[in-house]
Amino acid sequence: GPQLAIASGVAFFISETVDWALFTFTKASLPRRVLISTAVATPIDTLAFLFLVDQVREDSRSFTWPNIVSSILGKLVGLAVVMLLMRQREQKAGAAAAAPQA
Repeated sequence: GPQLAIASGVAFFISETVDWALFTFTKASLPRRVLISTAVATPIDTLAFLFLVDQVREDSRSFTWPNIVSSILGKLVGLAVVMLLMRQREQKAGAAAAAPQA
């Protein structure tokens, strides 16, 4: 219902604001900024969303350790995949730049 959508929107706003601030103001390489911003924003998003769901739905028991841990771990696995893909892309770009041009 609408309460769930609002909880999702609020959690998204909070985590994206944190994500934006970390991504913008961290003077690191792109892969490192992605790592830092996601590693910080993911737990914030998960905690905010699951907490808000429990507040707006009377029958909800979403804010539990198993839900929190599995949600965060699932997102961090996704982060690991993205980091590997970014590293492969950088290595290919570096190899292409180092190859002799004909």
